[in-house]
Amino acid sequence: MECYIKSMYLCVNDMARAITFYENLLEQKVLIKDEIYSVFDIHGFRLGLFAYQKMGEEHIFGSNCLPSLEVESLEILQSKIAQLELCFPLTQIGDNWVVEFIDSEGNHIEMTTPIEKIEEKKMLIRQETKNDYAEVYTLIKQAFASAEHSDGTEHDLTNALRTSDAFIPELSLVAERDDKIVGHILFTKGKVGHETVLILAPLSVHPEYQKQGIGTALIKEGHKIAKERGYSYSLVLGSETYYPRMGYIPAIQFGIHVPEGMPSDNFMAIKLQENAPILDGSVIYAKEFGI
Repeated sequence: MECYIKSMYLCVNDMARAITFYENLLEQKVLIKDEIYSVFDIHGFRLGLFAYQKMGEEHIFGSNCLPSLEVESLEILQSKIAQLELCFPLTQIGDNWVVEFIDSEGNHIEMTTPIEKIEEKKMLIRQETKNDYAEVYTLIKQAFASAEHSDGTEHDLTNALRTSDAFIPELSLVAERDDKIVGHILFTKGKVGHETVLILAPLSVHPEYQKQGIGTALIKEGHKIAKERGYSYSLVLGSETYYPRMGYIPAIQFGIHVPEGMPSDNFMAIKLQENAPILDGSVIYAKEFGI
């Protein structure tokens, strides 16, 4: 059996009041508005609001099962809870700041954010230049030498993509620390139907600097630049446990067909613009990918 958790619901007393509360909290409009069951889509996860009284159900509000929402930074978390009633104070637990508040209907909700590491403050993320090419070539080769899924040509692919029509100089980024390049990310142009999308590949972090938040920081900066430049989607073929942390979900949920031979769980996408068009088609990669 394969089991997935793709949705949950909160019981509410006043649907209109609850919708207003969560639209403000999540900074997005409700996807499905209904007097019995309304739905928010949070990066592919469906959060429902259920008017249980209208269906004759009983409900005891409490804290035995808490939805947990993650935001990007402590600053955002603090702004969100500033006017809310807290039932668990802001506390450092492991690598996260954690707080619990009570929503408009009496439900207890958890909100978290990763603790910014001191090392991240010392890291510089910038656009790659031609002077970086040799160092980045070596970095990518080292990063993928022991990777579980690698064909050993990622460094050569990067060189080829830089000379292609799909190359976007502003989205070839490096991370610097200790006066050397320790990470690199590349987004190139692809097509789904008539829509230009981004392809994230490769993402590389020096073996000695892995699991320190460098890859995450590169992805977030790439997404930020991509949003500013109006790109609608980013696609990636990668770890189904790593990329969902940055909001990636199976691409098929956006109408993007899975290329033949690719595992559907590993072929993912993220919507970068709220008004991104609905897609229905296969992805066309730059010819350098050989796909």
